[in-house]
Parts: sequence; C-alpha cells; structure tokens
Amino acid sequence: MNVLTEEIKTRARVLQKQLQRQHSASIKRVRILCRRRNWSPETEPSHSQCLNLIAADTGFRDWEHARCALSGQATDPGDMGAFWYGEHAAGFTNLWFSGYAEARHQQALQPGMFLLPYARQFVLAEASFVKHLGMTDDDAVWSAIQYDLVAAYGSQAWQTLAQQRLQQTRLEHWESQWNWQADQQALHSDEQTSAQILKNFVADERIQKIPQQRKKRLVILRWLAAQISMDMPYSEIALNQVLSRYHDDVATLRRELVVHGLMQRENGIYRKLR
Repeated sequence: MNVLTEEIKTRARVLQKQLQRQHSASIKRVRILCRRRNWSPETEPSHSQCLNLIAADTGFRDWEHARCALSGQATDPGDMGAFWYGEHAAGFTNLWFSGYAEARHQQALQPGMFLLPYARQFVLAEASFVKHLGMTDDDAVWSAIQYDLVAAYGSQAWQTLAQQRLQQTRLEHWESQWNWQADQQALHSDEQTSAQILKNFVADERIQKIPQQRKKRLVILRWLAAQISMDMPYSEIALNQVLSRYHDDVATLRRELVVHGLMQRENGIYRKLR
C-alpha cells in the first residue's frame, strides 16, 4: 500500500461525504478549485471528482498526476506540480531556475541550500523554507540525498519527506478550507470499533504499530492523548520522553497529535487540547 496515495483517497472519501451533507465550507472550496482548473462541479459528487479536487488542492494537476508522482515511479521526477511549494510559501526569498542542471550547479556553489522541484522549474531554498513546508531540516536525512529532492525521487528518504509534506498540506488546506471539525467527525469510530482497534494495535500500554489508515490512527492518537496530562506544558524534549513510553517513533506521534488537533504547539511548547 502506498501511504501517500492512500492519504489522498481518504481525504477524497471525507470530502464526498461532506458534499453530500451540503457542507458549506467544502462547497465553497470546490467552487474555487473548479474555477481555477476550469472544471464543472458535479451535481452529485463522484469519488473520481473528489480525488481530482483533493489532488489539485495538494498541488497536483489532478488525481492521475498525484497518483503517478507519489508512486515514486514517474518518468519525470521534476514534475511534482506545486506539491513542494504551497500557497503560503510566497513570502520566502528563494532562487528560481528553469533548468535542473543550472539549479544543481548553483547549489554546489552554496552548500546547505535545498533543491526542490516546482512544476517545470526548480527552487533553491534555505532550511526555514523546508521547515515551513512541514519537513525536517535534519542534516542526517538531507545529506543522504545531497539536499536534492529531484535526484532523490522515489528513495526512502524522499518517501519520508513526501509524507511529512503531505501531512502539512492537511494543515494548510484541509483544516482552514475544508473544515477540520467535519473531517474529524467523518473519521470518528464508535466505542465497539475503537475497542477493537486498540486491541489490535496496543499491547502492554505500548503501541505495537502506528496504523496507516487515518480512521484507525485517530483512535490510537485519542488513546495516546488520554495518557498525557491536560494542564502541563511540554518542551519538545519533555514530550518526547512521555511519548517514548508508548512508541519509539516520537516524531511521528508528536506531529500527528498536533495535526489532528489533540495538542497545540506554540513557540516550541506543546499543550494538550480539551
């Protein structure tokens, strides 16, 4: 299973339910996206159109473009649309190039710059831009791919960074424009289902595996949030110490707790939300 394309499919299913319920924020966003793409909104929203809409909202031309690009097997590794950029990234002063060779040459002259594709162009950016996109700027991750998301296309490091970026698009678009609360409601599990999910994924107060399916993951995250003190502020180090009791991948757990609105992060301090 490709985690990246499954995330797009999940968002499309949620969107389809919202449109069927005449959810106003979703209807408004669909109209905006259809106008940008010159698409005609369907009276009865189909799953295929919802796939296209979510893919477009994530920076791709349509679902087929997203599916091919996120598979890690596209013939043109530079054709990632606006996935590695985002609507809220315009305030950064980056270096732009029309050709990959030129961008790579300039990167060699400025060590530590990050090379990312944008449509048919290439961008050199600093660490602050990478962090803004929701990705780690950890040298251990980036140095292995020479700070180049084009040459690293399809690699394990690329997959990790792409997943981080995809999660950030949920904050950029889904929470603010599609309505985060409706998203959570559509993914809510009843008590019996939640109990079975916990039985499958938690043993001896340890998460055995973080579920890939978002509906199951939310059950695990809600259980995890219940283990965290409500009133105590946490530094990142302190929160990592708490999360490590339940699973070794504390970075993913920390990020997912924030993405799903179970914790908030402000000025490097984490607090549990009610």
